[in-house]
Amino acid sequence: MKDKIFVVRDAVSLFLKKQARSKYILAFLFQSSRILASFEVSPLALECVKLLDGNHSLGQIARMKKITQKNLLRLIHYLESENLIEERWERTKEELRYSRQLNFFASFEEREIKRENFQKKIEDARVVVLGAGGIGTWLIESLVRSGVGQITVIDPDVIALSNLSRQTFFTEKDIGKAKVEIVKKHAAAINSMVKIKPVQRLIVSPRDLRPFVKNATLVINCSDYPDVSVTNDIVSRACFTYGIPHILCGGYAGHLSFVGQTVIPHQSSCWRCYVEGGIYERGLNGFTHMAITRSSVEGGTLAAIASMTANIHALEALKVITGYAEPAMLNAKAEWDFLSLSLTKITVSKNKYCSLCGENAQKRRIRK
Repeated sequence: MKDKIFVVRDAVSLFLKKQARSKYILAFLFQSSRILASFEVSPLALECVKLLDGNHSLGQIARMKKITQKNLLRLIHYLESENLIEERWERTKEELRYSRQLNFFASFEEREIKRENFQKKIEDARVVVLGAGGIGTWLIESLVRSGVGQITVIDPDVIALSNLSRQTFFTEKDIGKAKVEIVKKHAAAINSMVKIKPVQRLIVSPRDLRPFVKNATLVINCSDYPDVSVTNDIVSRACFTYGIPHILCGGYAGHLSFVGQTVIPHQSSCWRCYVEGGIYERGLNGFTHMAITRSSVEGGTLAAIASMTANIHALEALKVITGYAEPAMLNAKAEWDFLSLSLTKITVSKNKYCSLCGENAQKRRIRK
């Protein structure tokens, strides 16, 4: 034990406040979760903690500070039980790649769930992304950099000049090429450990989508053709067939971004709960869309808005995959105003009469 080397955990910051009678309050701040652990220490204990820098063994600390091994071990065991310190280890090449990510997860781990477990879930995940446009490409890039094991990208389009102002991965040399193939090419250059499965296909029904999502960990809808309400319905129905979690990216228009639902089948509300609950486009109830010009169909946006919207959903995806925190968009939708940087969230309650996830719908599936 005396040869072991301990270090203050990654992404944990220490703060100190002096008290009366030569006592100190030592505070450990977990940077990602903002959890604060604090307790009173003696000057000797404080000096020992300062040497937990990964360079000194317990035997060296005991000799340098003239502390008995029993008292030092009592301090070490306490700090370790509170997840404040850990034994030093040599990181692999893969761990070095994801070191900042592992530091983030360190704030959320418990004795049974270590930061490596969160990363393993990401690497084992199979994610299907429908749509490689303004939201889809930025979202895919985030998942690739995070190390998601397999990503199936479904999109029928080729790259156009207008894509370059708001979508990542694509360059001027790529114009006219299939989006899914270029996504695969550039994703491999970012992270060769991620497998990209390109599918150049137009999805028009749940039946079209089901073969691709059957074994997925998570499905994410980033497609708005012919309309986001249509593609949300397709994705929802396909995913409910197999009980697969799915995220319905909302999209954007002008300075607004619509943050869509995260759906866990039979646990949270679903897309049909939202539509049938009378919340959907309430202000336009009874109106018919008249597409007179292209701009009335294709909303305007900026790369900055597209990327921020995408990464909100990418963060939701990592929550679903790892479970490090509960997804924020369960039973909810939101509107993000990028002029004021304000978020307006609405509750989407689970509807027991819902045609997709309600009690009668579940009974029909059981009978089938």
